[in-house]
Amino acid sequence: MKVCTVCRRIGLAVAAALLVGGSATTAEMETKVLLHETYEKHVPGKIPKGVSGADRAKGAVIEVAAAELPGRSNSLMFVDVPDMPHTYYPFRELRFTGKKLADSGTVSFACDVRNSPEAPARFDVEMRDWSAGAYKNLPKLEFAADGMIKANGKLVPFRLLPGEWTTVNLSFKIGESVEDKAYQLRLTAGSRELTGFTARYAGNAHRLTWLGFVPYNDRKATFYIDNVHLEVEREKPEVKPHELYTDYIARSGLGRSHARLTERGDVRVAFMGGSVTTRQWRNPVMEYLEERFPEANIDFIMAGIGGTGADLGAFRLPKHVFGRGKVDLFFLEFAVNGGGVRAMEGIVRQARRLNPDVDIVMMYFASTGHNKTFEKGLIPGIVQEHERVADHYGIPALYLYREIAQRIKDEKIQWGDFASDGVHPHQGGCDMYAQCIGDFLAAELNASPIPPRPLPQRLDPLCYENGTFVALEDAEVVRGFERLPKWTCKKTCNFRPPADVLACTEAGAELRVEFAGTAVGIYAIVGMDAGIIEYSIDGGDPRRVDLFDHYCSRFHRPQHKIFASDLPAGKHTITIRSSAEKNGKSEGHAIRIMEFMAN
Repeated sequence: MKVCTVCRRIGLAVAAALLVGGSATTAEMETKVLLHETYEKHVPGKIPKGVSGADRAKGAVIEVAAAELPGRSNSLMFVDVPDMPHTYYPFRELRFTGKKLADSGTVSFACDVRNSPEAPARFDVEMRDWSAGAYKNLPKLEFAADGMIKANGKLVPFRLLPGEWTTVNLSFKIGESVEDKAYQLRLTAGSRELTGFTARYAGNAHRLTWLGFVPYNDRKATFYIDNVHLEVEREKPEVKPHELYTDYIARSGLGRSHARLTERGDVRVAFMGGSVTTRQWRNPVMEYLEERFPEANIDFIMAGIGGTGADLGAFRLPKHVFGRGKVDLFFLEFAVNGGGVRAMEGIVRQARRLNPDVDIVMMYFASTGHNKTFEKGLIPGIVQEHERVADHYGIPALYLYREIAQRIKDEKIQWGDFASDGVHPHQGGCDMYAQCIGDFLAAELNASPIPPRPLPQRLDPLCYENGTFVALEDAEVVRGFERLPKWTCKKTCNFRPPADVLACTEAGAELRVEFAGTAVGIYAIVGMDAGIIEYSIDGGDPRRVDLFDHYCSRFHRPQHKIFASDLPAGKHTITIRSSAEKNGKSEGHAIRIMEFMAN
């Protein structure tokens, strides 16, 4: 087995503190490991968390690769190709929040890098302070394909030779009180070594919140990373006591996922919801699970899409949540964006059918609207609907909206301490959510597993328990529609181009789709030129749906439309046409379909 040499070479944070002029302190210190990765135990082809912009069809991948050199083990391979939507695709990013946010002390970083001898890459290894507004650069190393290296724009008298592993070590002090924003860089490759090199990072960068490995190439190029280690030595933060969060109903608990996490095998944890699910409360939750169960190989699924509710969630669940296999622990949140019993029950029944042992956690997040309902002594209607499902299926439920509203009522906080708008928590609000969810996990991830019980009778006979996407290829184009692989646009919200679409931009376009089930719809991209759809099912009377809404004039975003949800079970045909009429505020007749939906 290969011994990870990062900790030996990095000299750990104590030596790093001396390297940058640190001195002994009487305060209680801690060394917090923010990231430690070797890939020797990973199966080649595994994709790590934090990868964006990869496109396997084009050959742009970030994945574990088998060792090519004697004495080495697996490493993380980055393959860049031309004609990507952005020059920085594909890239890998890791964000640090909660206990892993570094805003004081001495940061130490190490990794091994290697450029391909056949196709060397231009790539950056960089850290950022992205805590507010535009990011500020912390240490940033630029590796050129010809071997030249720059440290925050300063030329380094050392070259990265193609095919040769080079060890990078750097250390620096961080925090608002740090005046000298210098870092020390050491590079080692075989018998070659550079020591004592100093560079400087941005004077207004005070927190380490982001680490990225980013290629920039206009041709096919490959590089490798291994033995990544990031830590901070700092004064041990005071653990402030807080009232334990108890405003939840445990029901069947988390015994099954607890058993999976303690088996030291592969575990999959998914987060599904709207825009609040994309916020930074998840990171501390993921860190908690990783720290408490270090022997478990946890694969996290991020399935939050802003502006979407449970009615879309039921159709995208098989692809977006279970697309990589069985999910063991499933956090589910749609009490802000909506979707009633029919949708939420469909999600639950599908998840239980795909994995009878899955533990589901429903979360009822806060909004100013929910607060007003709470102040009247009432329960929001959407929470009542979701709670019907949770109770019927024995699912734990977290009343997070009520916790925030109660803190405001007790004058412990104001709404501004939680969020800067009516829904989306800022970092302070995310910390509150993370603390509450952490308390829940600490209490409930201990119980003995409860055998899965058979699915009860449906609350809604027409629930979306068979909801799924239908491939674009299943459509019969009559006229006007064309398939546009990797369609892209500017001014976007809640999605990152490109997207494969079946699209038309002129009136009169028509297509037909056969499907089986009781419900049908589309998942589309709508924007400034969104048109009006005319549709008919099984030759029935035509109906119209205007895709243009008040957001469309500002940006393109994903949106879904359900045309029917109570059809007789069986096979049907829907015909979709682009209307000759259009919304007076729209610029055109566009219909851009990413997926058809059927239940």
